[in-house]
This record gives sequence, structure tokens and C-alpha cells, in this order.
Amino acid sequence: GNWSNPVTWSGITGGVVPTSGTDVTLPPGYMVMVDIENAVCNKLTVANSNSLVFKSGGILTCNSTFTGGGGSTVTFQGDGRLNLVSGGVISGALNFNGTGTGTTAYISLDVSTVSVSGTLGVAVSSITIVISGSGSITNYGIINLTALTNNSSINIEPALTNTGRLNITAIDPAAGNPVKPDSVTTARRVKVNSITTNNGWLSIVNAE
Repeated sequence: GNWSNPVTWSGITGGVVPTSGTDVTLPPGYMVMVDIENAVCNKLTVANSNSLVFKSGGILTCNSTFTGGGGSTVTFQGDGRLNLVSGGVISGALNFNGTGTGTTAYISLDVSTVSVSGTLGVAVSSITIVISGSGSITNYGIINLTALTNNSSINIEPALTNTGRLNITAIDPAAGNPVKPDSVTTARRVKVNSITTNNGWLSIVNAE
């Protein structure tokens, strides 16, 4: 259901739309759609095969720790933003993906750190996902960054410390093989601005 609809929260918060002090844990298999520009919570756990979907223009601010994993998915259907104020932990399998031709979605790390000890996947089709902010990412597990189609890009701006496995790929899913970007306007791009430390495995295929 929609984040703004009290009915969505009937079995989670007693039918009250979360506020800045609400700790939210999505039940197994549950889907919530961020449909407003001022969605907010305190802690957020998306770790039980959940789906958190951002409608175009949806903005969610998580004031405390974000916990992800358990085969869950965060999907951007166009322009949207997930603000992580106090960092987070990804301890299982969590996938960020996006579709929406010509649109840009943001995952903002304020001054926070996201620690990955499980598997984090970021895959885009005809959309740009930007992980922005002055925070940082520490990878102890596996991070897969994949641009699937033309006009797809991923831009990681915060400093990344990699002691696990980091796979960066631009790929043609139809052919099943990596391909080089063919022009500025139809490029598949994955860009990591700063890897401060790499003591793990790094694989780069057709990326910047």
C-alpha cells in the first residue's frame, strides 16, 4: 500500500502513518510504496523479502539506522530519494533497482556510513541512480553495480572502502555479454568516484 495511507500501517503501527520518531520494520513479504515527498521514519528495516517502492517524486528520510537484507528490494520508478541520515547495515541480500526513462533517483548518505556485510546489488534500466552525500560506504561483503540498458548509469559519490568483493559492469542483457558504451546519449555507465582502500576483490568491466 501507499506510505501516506493509514490502512497500509494497520498491522505495523496500528494504522498510524510513521513520523520522525517511528521505528518501522516491514513484515515478511510486505510492499510499501513511497508516494509522497515528506515520508519519514526513525529506524527502517527492510529485511524480510520486502519491497520498498518509490513512486516518481517520492522522498523518504530515515533519521536513524537503515537495515537491509533478507532478499528484499528497493525500487525507484522514476525520480525519487532515500535519505539515510545515520547510516545503515546491509547484512543479507538487498537489491536497489530502478526503471524510468531519463529520470534520476538518489540515495543520500548525509555524514553517515553504510556497512555492507551481505550482498548489495544496484541494477538500473534507463535510469540514473546516484548515491550522494559526504558519508561513506564500507564493503565487507559483495557489491554488484550493473548498468543493464542504454541510458543507464550508476554514480557512487561517497568514499568507498572495499575489503570484500566489488563488481562493476555495463552489460547488454539481450546478448548476455558486456558491451562498451556506444555514445554519450546512450551510454551504460557505472562510476565510483573514490575507492579509498581496496584490500579485497575488484572487477571492472566497461565502467569508469
